[in-house]
Amino acid sequence: IVHADSDCCIEGFQRSGNSFFVILFKNRNRTLKIAHHTHAAAQILRAIEYNIPTLVLIREPVEVIASLLAWDSSLLVGVALKAYISFYRKLLPYVDNFLVIGFEDVTTKPIDVVKAFNTRFGVNFILPEYTDARIDRIREGINNRNVATASPLPTPEKEKAKEGTRERIKDDPKLSDAIKIYEQFYTHRYKFEQD
Repeated sequence: IVHADSDCCIEGFQRSGNSFFVILFKNRNRTLKIAHHTHAAAQILRAIEYNIPTLVLIREPVEVIASLLAWDSSLLVGVALKAYISFYRKLLPYVDNFLVIGFEDVTTKPIDVVKAFNTRFGVNFILPEYTDARIDRIREGINNRNVATASPLPTPEKEKAKEGTRERIKDDPKLSDAIKIYEQFYTHRYKFEQD
């Protein structure tokens, strides 16, 4: 939970790369007080009040909801989409107060993400170790603690579970609202030089 003395806040809707990035980031920044994983807009709004460096992750709605449903098959598509819309809609008026990072960037260039975080907020967080060996250690640790469909990393089991839900998500009338809020939010994401 974010507090006035937190060093930073890292949040996003569930299944947006939160666990992957936080694990990498914390490994090199062990002494920092990091607010993370509430998946609540209120956490981010409180971090803004405290003037704490804040990073918000976003992933396009079909894939994030498919991943969420693979993790919890009892969720209804409409409920999941409504939660996604609510999360980002609450944050949209405050988007200039935090750094927005797309899922594809946080999962493929976490070192650049931390550099952007440092630049945006004038901080000096240590860059993560992003090597095949480090990713293998993370994967091993995560897979030892999670069932394959709950893993924050790609697994064949999770991909198979997601296949069956994508069409249901695409058929839900709330998807158009989710796409609109995603597109609005995504325009504010940090754009890396190679984009």
